[in-house]
Amino acid sequence: MKSKNWREVAEIVGIVSIVVGLVLVAWEVRQANNIAKTQMVMDLAAEANEFNSATFENTEVAELVAAIYDPNHSEYTDAQEAMMSAVAWHFANLFWSAQRAYDNGLLGDDDILMYQSSLAWHIENMPSMRPWYKVVYNTAPWLRDMFVFQPLVELACGSPTPCGDLAADD
Repeated sequence: MKSKNWREVAEIVGIVSIVVGLVLVAWEVRQANNIAKTQMVMDLAAEANEFNSATFENTEVAELVAAIYDPNHSEYTDAQEAMMSAVAWHFANLFWSAQRAYDNGLLGDDDILMYQSSLAWHIENMPSMRPWYKVVYNTAPWLRDMFVFQPLVELACGSPTPCGDLAADD
């Protein structure tokens, strides 16, 4: 009888150990997911900040940024136009990465809304970039259906409805 009691106690201890082990594994998985989400947010922010850093580190980029924000600036050198194209693609890649991270559960609803709002802000506040964002629209049609790119669709089409290819200039 004594042996049977010890066996029952051992089985109960074993079951409790398994349950505690599973809870620990679930907690560790949740912690790893939170770390991955945080790392994604930090990586995307670092990518966005590259442009900001270039502005105070490089006089040519600072001059370009001033021109991009100036609605009355109309003449650009070939080098500046190449830089503006690169800026448009840099941010398009950043917004695409945010959309993919959201689609894979690494960003939340608030995060993707923030990136969509950021693209809308770029389009509204950087008038010289609008033609270059239209080039992105025309060159990368797979972006058109992504939630984060709806401001780009609205810029290119004049409405939230997807449209055909448009000329790159206003």
